[in-house]
Amino acid sequence: MPNRVSMTALTPEHDVAALTEVGRQRQNRRLLIVTVALTVLPLVGVLVALAVREPTVQLSPLAVLLILALVFTGPLLGLALVAGARRRGAAWVQPSPLMALDWRTRRQLVRTIRRGNPIEPSDREVASHLVAQIRRARWTPLMCSAPLLLQAIYLSRGGFAGTLALIAVPVGVCLCGWSFYVHHKIASRTDL
Repeated sequence: MPNRVSMTALTPEHDVAALTEVGRQRQNRRLLIVTVALTVLPLVGVLVALAVREPTVQLSPLAVLLILALVFTGPLLGLALVAGARRRGAAWVQPSPLMALDWRTRRQLVRTIRRGNPIEPSDREVASHLVAQIRRARWTPLMCSAPLLLQAIYLSRGGFAGTLALIAVPVGVCLCGWSFYVHHKIASRTDL
């Protein structure tokens, strides 16, 4: 089955279950890429920093184990959280049939749903599945913008942390507001 399916290429064998399976495969691939990137890049960063700052440092085996534990623990815990939530059926991590569509088709369908325009009959099943999934994931916008909003604790500090917080908090508020707006527009569709 191809990675991307266009809505115009849908045939009777491309039902929502088949599209969801393709979406699951794409989600698994993305999770693997993110996990590898979040483990390898910090490890390379630590090793480069050690090589530049302390070129003659001799690390003990315990120090190497500690560095590896610090670098790998976060991403692996995140992956375990996502995998556990997906098995439990949490709406925010369930693969969507929309993920199987190509980017242009997916964008067009979401825009049509958000604007309240009529949905074509060939797109109705995928659109109704998407709307149902968005209704179940009502707190996802806040969870996604929370890391930016948590930068508010640095607002009173000066220097780089304070400046970064002055940028991150308004961006987080805007992201959260836009996400809730889009979520509300899509979830309030009564025709799906």
